[in-house]
Amino acid sequence: MFAADLKTDLPKSTKTKNMKKNLLTLATILTIGFFTNSTVAQSTTKSELTNATASAHLVQPMILEETNGLDFGTILLTDKLAGKFLLTPDASDDGVLTVTEGGNSAASVGGHKAKVGLYTVKGSKHSGYAVTLPSTITVNSTGSANIDEMTIDNLKLYFSSTSKIDTAGKLDKKGDDTFKLGGTLNIGADQGDGLYAGTFTISVDYN
Repeated sequence: MFAADLKTDLPKSTKTKNMKKNLLTLATILTIGFFTNSTVAQSTTKSELTNATASAHLVQPMILEETNGLDFGTILLTDKLAGKFLLTPDASDDGVLTVTEGGNSAASVGGHKAKVGLYTVKGSKHSGYAVTLPSTITVNSTGSANIDEMTIDNLKLYFSSTSKIDTAGKLDKKGDDTFKLGGTLNIGADQGDGLYAGTFTISVDYN
């Protein structure tokens, strides 16, 4: 008896079909794998914050009123030199008036003494606030055909809530506070006599 090996060859066309089928199956597996990996990647990069916060702070509109304006009183011109008069606000009603430059002297004539400006502030209780002032105030002569002017600078504020000179104060438990205003009056050489007056802007806001 002769041993025989049986070798069966598939037709060429069948081989080609099987190869295409296998390649298609492999491509499908790779595609599924790609989307699966993409889904996993998206899932692992997601971040979530569950305790994000939101808030609101409601305040009353601030009210600023002038009780009395800044007044350097009556100043006696003893010479024709330029002079500087510093009115410093403090705990007193009037403040302290001193001559810082020049030969003129401060005098009280007819009871018209110098007095610091006094202002009241109202708003939400226990709130801090800041005051904005101009750098210079200009006052002009009144009742005269020849207009003359002087300047007031070096403005200072004294707050009742803090009992010191500062730029900011704090409203009390009722939502109130007061502050006083002082500064330096600059009198020019040969400054004309008479009454000088002017207006300026003060603003307050929460800080």
